[in-house]
Amino acid sequence: MLPIHPQPLPDEILSSWMTRLALENQFPLHTFYNKLIQFKGEIWNRDTDRFLQPLLLSQLEKYTGQPQATLQHLSLRYYESILFDHLSEVGNAPWLIPLGIYHRRRRRFGIHYCPVCLAEDRDPYFRRKWRLAFYVACEKHRCLMESGCPRCSAPVTYYRLGMGRSFEIKKYKLSTCASCGYNMGWSKPRQLHSADPQTENILFDLLQTFDRQGWHPPVPSAYSALLFFKGLITLVRLLGRRSVRQRLEPLASEYQLPNQPNRHCEFEISSIEVRSMLLMAALKLIQNWPDRFVEVCQTTGLTNSRITGDLLNEPFWLSQTIRCNLSRPNTALPVEEAKSIHQYLQKHNLPFTKINIQRTLSCSRRYATRIMETLHREQTE
Repeated sequence: MLPIHPQPLPDEILSSWMTRLALENQFPLHTFYNKLIQFKGEIWNRDTDRFLQPLLLSQLEKYTGQPQATLQHLSLRYYESILFDHLSEVGNAPWLIPLGIYHRRRRRFGIHYCPVCLAEDRDPYFRRKWRLAFYVACEKHRCLMESGCPRCSAPVTYYRLGMGRSFEIKKYKLSTCASCGYNMGWSKPRQLHSADPQTENILFDLLQTFDRQGWHPPVPSAYSALLFFKGLITLVRLLGRRSVRQRLEPLASEYQLPNQPNRHCEFEISSIEVRSMLLMAALKLIQNWPDRFVEVCQTTGLTNSRITGDLLNEPFWLSQTIRCNLSRPNTALPVEEAKSIHQYLQKHNLPFTKINIQRTLSCSRRYATRIMETLHREQTE
């Protein structure tokens, strides 16, 4: 057992705890894990918070007393079944900001931080949720997240505080920039400016509660966090399309979208400012679901074929809304579909009414009427 083995702090991410573990024992990171932890494999030339090596976890459990299950919860796999079905060890993943790993260096700004949180921490550390692309602002201090060092513009690489140094290990704080030594907790916080307080409140409520057990998504027909976030990422990527933003230009004063007419906006690799605009616009669209979304699409000419395109595997609450409300009105409604909806409502002891059909399918009143008429016609023939 190591003489010093700090406990993981609330919401701390695995790589942050591993760095603190080495530095508080006064060892360079490579020496610490190679000699003391007895792990001979590579660690820092990959995304440590995604690529979990069983032998490394086993050795950490042996020398720190932390159960492997606890260490796995410090990783980004904690968000499996919340943000994604399964988190692969490599490649792009929805909602995760890529690090752009090149050997032991980082080419992208994949680790963000709240400067006020770092300044207030007695022992500064980095949170797990700061790796998420939709986490654009701190819900505690209501300020924008920062993506790099304000002095030298380098990405956050706190693990390099224990690399390439002399044998004398200083008492580094993780808020120290590994490139220039600046304390990122001194960064001046930037406030999130929004002309829509209601959408801003939805955003901060989402950031604060999305990973809590029993959380209820803002869209009632999205029955789980996983289904909700699958639909939300679809909407965010939809708004990132150049063609869609051009169609929404008449509503520019209401939906503040990035002013980048000649390019698509890839959400996970966009700047915090661009991501906050796309996310706020998507959260505004889902209010009073599905009426506002359908109204905006019909006003701007966004039809089923224009929306879906290359958007695959969107969840039922979104795909059904698009198909029911934005397809050609003359499309025949299958009788079997009307019957299945009727059976579903009967199974859950719900009356076969327009309002219950609307709530179940997230469809318009007009489509609910068509379902009732189709079933009535089938039963009278």
